[in-house]
Amino acid sequence: MSKQSQIHSTINQWKERGGNLWDMLEKFQNIPITNSDDAVAIVNALNSLSFEDKSNDTEEIYQVSDACRILVTFFQQADSQEVFNIFVNQGLSQLRRIFTYLVNQPDSKNEINLLMFILRLLAEYRQEEDARLIAKIARSGFQSNNHMWENILHAFTVEHPYCDIVINTLAVPLPKDFLGIVYLDVVNDLVRNGFIKKHPFDTESGIEYLRELFLSKTNFSYAHSAAASLPFLTSFHREGLIQLAKQHIDPYVHMESAWAMATIGDYSGVELLKKMAVDARYSNLACQYLKGLGCGNKIPTIVFDDDFKAMVEASDWLDHPQEYGKVPDEISLYDTRALYWPPTDDERKVWLFKYIYKGDKDVEASWGFVMVGGSTTFSLFGEYHADFKAEDVYGVHCVWELEVNEDARMPESRNAKAGLAILRQYNPSF
Repeated sequence: MSKQSQIHSTINQWKERGGNLWDMLEKFQNIPITNSDDAVAIVNALNSLSFEDKSNDTEEIYQVSDACRILVTFFQQADSQEVFNIFVNQGLSQLRRIFTYLVNQPDSKNEINLLMFILRLLAEYRQEEDARLIAKIARSGFQSNNHMWENILHAFTVEHPYCDIVINTLAVPLPKDFLGIVYLDVVNDLVRNGFIKKHPFDTESGIEYLRELFLSKTNFSYAHSAAASLPFLTSFHREGLIQLAKQHIDPYVHMESAWAMATIGDYSGVELLKKMAVDARYSNLACQYLKGLGCGNKIPTIVFDDDFKAMVEASDWLDHPQEYGKVPDEISLYDTRALYWPPTDDERKVWLFKYIYKGDKDVEASWGFVMVGGSTTFSLFGEYHADFKAEDVYGVHCVWELEVNEDARMPESRNAKAGLAILRQYNPSF
């Protein structure tokens, strides 16, 4: 029996015997649905769900809610035209029914994740009725700070046949809170792609909205979104905002505004990007902007230097969300040399970069090293001592890489002395 037919069978079992449908169907999540019988069974199960008259039965409410969640999830797993058509013609009406009922309940906040997920699905299925529903809900300010709006509104690309319904409905007055930022990002893309001729923020109220984003001391990413709109505003409105963007303290806002200036023919934008390109912390992004502007030949030659590229790699590693999640305040070359590197059993050039975070609301003050050129780029947070020499750092990293590789040469404990001993076996003058 196929996985798809098992869904149908499980739903029938639930109808006959009851139970927790989430627990029964959870194993089928993320499995493509190609069987039309499964699609019909999912739609019929949704049709059988009712939240009404269960206000005094908490356990039953939870069971209905769980069943609804798992069934709705399957709408994103349609993997055949037949299944897609069944969901469109028979299933979306059930999603609308459930959404409309829940959103009008006094305790609708208990089902916010489900409600927002349904809106996301309705957006992705690209039906006119749903575009109008989403526009209406967004216009009401429903959950205006919910980050799910990003997934919902970004479905309205140039390929969405009813994109204009949502965009035009939200244009006046402009949405507030996070919803307004998402709307700004979406219309920036649409104007850039020629879908919209006049930017919805190119009005007196829109310019004031953008101005406030540039002046905000928090949420610098919002100012970045504002900067992305600059090339698409009339020059009368744009001039003052460009000055605010250039004065902003966030480097990413500077780069976006530099791109904007270059886009409208202001060569100083290219010069600013060239300056940012030689800062290892921002080099990759600055070079992407230059290439996008057709100015790849303006990229400074130092960017192609091996030492500089290694520093860029170290900074990017620190910036990864699973590490520090932001570039360091300072990064500098601490040491580089050619070594026989035991974890890879070959001779190679390796680098150590020292970084410093001065500390703020996001990151505690700290310092350390990133090693580039071994079997992997890495920093052993908390394992460096102030009196460490470069050789000590290489030693600790050598032992760590041997441990990761489960190499028989790894010592019993990870420390600089043990690593130095191993390195000196292969590099006598080390």
